[in-house]
Amino acid sequence: MRIPGIWLGMAALLGAGAVGPAPARAEASIRVMSFNLRYASAPDGDNAWTNANQAPPRREVAIRVVLDRNPDLIGFQEGEDAQLDELAAALPAYEFVRRRPSGGGGGENAAFAFKTNRLELLDRDVFSLGPSPGGGHWNNVPGTNFNPYVYFPDMGLGFPRLALWGRFRWRATGQEFFFHTTHFDFNDGPQIGSARLIVDNARSRFDRMPASPLSIVVGDFNSTQANNDWALFTGTYTNNGIAGDYVDSWAQVVGSWTGSGTIHGFAGGVQSASQRIDWILHRGGFTATQAVIATDAALATNLTTHAVRTQYPSDHYPVLADLRLPDVAPDFDRDGLPDALELSRAGSRPTDPDSDGDGLLDGQEDLNGNGGVDGGESDPLAGGDTQRPTDIRNHSLNGVRDLAAELIADHGLELYARFDGRYLYVATQDAGEGSDHFIFVSTNPAAGRAAPWAKSGQTAPWIAYLADENDSDFSGWFDAAGNWITNLFQARSVTYFENGGRLEGVLDLAPLLGAGFTNALYLAAAPYGNADGGALVAAAQAPAGNGDGDLVGTAEFVRLDPGDADGDGISDLADPDGDGDGLNDAWAAAHELAGAGGDDDDGDGASNVQEYRAGTDPEDPASAFKIASLTATDLVWAAAFGKTYALEISIDQGASWTGWTTNAAPTNFPDSLVRSPLPGPSSGWYRVRIAP
Repeated sequence: MRIPGIWLGMAALLGAGAVGPAPARAEASIRVMSFNLRYASAPDGDNAWTNANQAPPRREVAIRVVLDRNPDLIGFQEGEDAQLDELAAALPAYEFVRRRPSGGGGGENAAFAFKTNRLELLDRDVFSLGPSPGGGHWNNVPGTNFNPYVYFPDMGLGFPRLALWGRFRWRATGQEFFFHTTHFDFNDGPQIGSARLIVDNARSRFDRMPASPLSIVVGDFNSTQANNDWALFTGTYTNNGIAGDYVDSWAQVVGSWTGSGTIHGFAGGVQSASQRIDWILHRGGFTATQAVIATDAALATNLTTHAVRTQYPSDHYPVLADLRLPDVAPDFDRDGLPDALELSRAGSRPTDPDSDGDGLLDGQEDLNGNGGVDGGESDPLAGGDTQRPTDIRNHSLNGVRDLAAELIADHGLELYARFDGRYLYVATQDAGEGSDHFIFVSTNPAAGRAAPWAKSGQTAPWIAYLADENDSDFSGWFDAAGNWITNLFQARSVTYFENGGRLEGVLDLAPLLGAGFTNALYLAAAPYGNADGGALVAAAQAPAGNGDGDLVGTAEFVRLDPGDADGDGISDLADPDGDGDGLNDAWAAAHELAGAGGDDDDGDGASNVQEYRAGTDPEDPASAFKIASLTATDLVWAAAFGKTYALEISIDQGASWTGWTTNAAPTNFPDSLVRSPLPGPSSGWYRVRIAP
């Protein structure tokens, strides 16, 4: 038998090769601390935060505790501005985020700090643990025009109570989790209501996240494990139909409440369980491997009397827990969906990043990774989808402008934007004190209408605008009629809660302009006085206008076009293959490919495009379409899970081909072998291709 060559179908007819090993499972442990700092303004004598007569003062002991214990993430309570400023200056490895109530209660901040080399902050915000207007207790209803940070003495809230949350990514593995830090009231009713709000807030967020139920809650709860708020967090008490499923890290590791107290009033010593009011809770797959009450202290000398005493960093002991993240879900094809999910769903192949062949990665279609088709999603198993989710659509809003966004205008305010023909990202400075900030989106800047929110003057008729109200931390998108857009799949926004931060938002224009909109938009950033009748601050609008107090005319707006670099009729940022190299850009980025589609990054003889279509790993030279064995009777090749292959024969050296066998998809994951008999004594050329 003469077999001069074997063609392994590449180019348009692609063979599939041996699938390399699944990514190694990674484990990581996050060290979390909850630290009640004790107010610097408290009349604490020798225990004062700064005491020139005390060496070292309490401030220095607090800094040393953080340095020695080396947490990755810290939730602070009772931290005043000056304290947090000093800690931030002494701890440059950490980034600090804080929010102080705007009404009553002194200067306490809700605050956290994190190691920037270990964690990436993706989003953050703050919410009140107080009642809503009209007497509906414990129900923060968005858009009800009230200051959520006011003082509520009638509710037993001795101070305004807040919860500050952050959404983090653990850099080592890419896993995401939510973190809440808080300081509860002293009374049972507000404690229960606060616990319910935090449980509900966390659940509403991780339910919209791809396979990310991970959450941590820390704080000074002014209650113990014997109280109902702890029971609500841990699932043994229900309030208004809500109960949590959090695990107390101390209970998980120690299993006993003996000697677990955390508040000691600068006296030190081992405290009873009745003094355990500082907790670290977790859910979603974390495992606590260590739980510690940090009894750190220093010997301090009174520089006048030379008396030596024990100096504690606070009247509370800080608490720590090492929380091990769950194993990373393997994702062989880097399509954004875990292999386990794809294996459980008929038709979804964990070796094929685009199971339905419509140009969108499976994870771009199933955005929340739950195996269903929810609002704002398309079906990864149904080809022909026209929706093109992009990084704009899924951009994390964190008060820091998207670095890929262009600066399109700069005149007092800075105006950044990205536009892909459907989705729009915009950013400018937050409103700060004494002004309201707007970003207007128009398709016809020539005409005029009355400015919104009872502002003076006119502006061009908008299709939508993004507004940030004077330092109230409210931001939102509004439609052409001035109605607040509440659909999170259409409009999202955030305003950073410290002056100098960013107002930013993402908007889906399809519901406003209809399908196929390709014309340019016109954008303007406009500051107004915050009072009714507040005038346009012409000296700070972007772009610079004519100073007449109106926003009308093309000169006062910036034209923004979607762009189409490869000329395929799909705007650049909506195009799965924006550079036209045959590779899905998201898949190439997930594999960190340096080369284009025609390159061979791993040097195995198959181009990146061939590996993309074949279901092999473009970073692994051992993962490529190849012959495993050849005899006079059998041809065996390495194959990818879920694909079907056709063996074809040519007796005229490739001028024409005849199908010989169709070979069923391999049933083993991630890889398998396919054996096909050869046609006996005949000689010829053979090729293997993926069956249509």
